[in-house]
Amino acid sequence: MSRPPVRVDIEVRIEKVQNLIADIQDRCTDVKPVFRWAHQVLKKTFAENFTSQGLPVGGWSPLDPEYAAWKARRLPGAPTLIRSGELFRSLSELSDPSVNEINKLSATFGTGLNYAKFHQYGTNKMPKRQILFIPQSFADEFAEKLANYIVEGNEGLTA
Repeated sequence: MSRPPVRVDIEVRIEKVQNLIADIQDRCTDVKPVFRWAHQVLKKTFAENFTSQGLPVGGWSPLDPEYAAWKARRLPGAPTLIRSGELFRSLSELSDPSVNEINKLSATFGTGLNYAKFHQYGTNKMPKRQILFIPQSFADEFAEKLANYIVEGNEGLTA
């Protein structure tokens, strides 16, 4: 007695796969959404650095006693690196378009204030008080967000 063959037929419809691959290729050439996420994270990070007096970077050096006395008389209660508030705002808002730029495959964030570099790097009369930095976990988080974005799209890109 002869039995008919048992078989499984598989038909591949490649169009859906091709569309998914095309979407991934498109996202590989324009990662602005991930940079926008990074922008939000860094604004919060820089603001926290100011409000904690540089704690994320090891703490800022105290003010020179003479300058601290002057500042206490003229700006009572003003914390280190906050005199007019302009530097704090420039970093916690990251809104200066000449410095903060998001392109398809690159981004730049910072401040356009000339005197920021003196605080960031110090001078022969002023200690370094790091205002810009990349948090330890940022590179890993960025890589994860980038990979997820490329594969899945905009999901999970809130700061």
